[in-house]
Amino acid sequence: MRSDKAGTLEQALDSAGRIKDCSSVHLVSGEVLVSIQDNDKIHEIDISQSHNDSQWIDHAWIRSLGEWAVGASRLRRFRGAAVVRRQSTMSSFVPEPPIAGANHLVITTDAEIAAAYDDPSLFWKVWDEVKPLGSFKLCTRAMNVIDEAHWLAYTFESTMMLVRNAKPKLTVYNTPYWKPEFAAWWEFGNYEEEKGGNPALAPIGYDEDDGHYHFLGFITNTPLEAGGSEPRHVLIREIYMVRKLARGKKDPTGRPIKGVKVRFPEKWMAEQEKRPLLDGQARVFYGDWIEITD
Repeated sequence: MRSDKAGTLEQALDSAGRIKDCSSVHLVSGEVLVSIQDNDKIHEIDISQSHNDSQWIDHAWIRSLGEWAVGASRLRRFRGAAVVRRQSTMSSFVPEPPIAGANHLVITTDAEIAAAYDDPSLFWKVWDEVKPLGSFKLCTRAMNVIDEAHWLAYTFESTMMLVRNAKPKLTVYNTPYWKPEFAAWWEFGNYEEEKGGNPALAPIGYDEDDGHYHFLGFITNTPLEAGGSEPRHVLIREIYMVRKLARGKKDPTGRPIKGVKVRFPEKWMAEQEKRPLLDGQARVFYGDWIEITD
């Protein structure tokens, strides 16, 4: 069953503990929409602004949502909360790593992060502030950032760090749209020219012996600011290119292939860059064709 009625945010949150015969409750307060879903006895509360009135989102709105998230932590059997940015098509090329996603705020636990990342310490580093909240941790970042380009400038590098560190198959990859407005994060070229960087993967081509399309990968472990050369990482455009080839089973000319193989000269390179490539169904190797499988 479904119930739709008008009311206050306080009434909405209060309703979360009293849903019995309804699978969902929807309340409206001004331009604020509140939905409470009963998902197998777990209540999921979504507070959002009307899609027709996005222009009124401001810093106060984000802070208010943060206050509601903290307040919700006092509910009985609280599981977690987040203040989420819904990405536009212009930024849909940015993957969403587990728990962090494109979020201004998350309330989570050490156990959840340990289950989601190979090195949990990296997760805590991407936030402006991490504070204890009972048995949880309250993580916040960029609470004053509204503009999408400014958000990417603030978070893109740390987001990709989490993508590379996430456990298998936990990162969400959306359909990418390569809009010129955000080319600084995806277009091949020098950083000095406000491009995304030079490619880390060199296409070797189709191998008739094994039926795979091959790439040779190379990265440096010396930061650019310390005099290192590009590339630093496999770029986001390359990640989606590999995903398309590996999942579509066709090379750039349309010829059927068994899959994609990416080989790095050294183990540390393959280990550092493996996760998004493996998630995209490519096979990753280093040195004399030693394969990394997890």
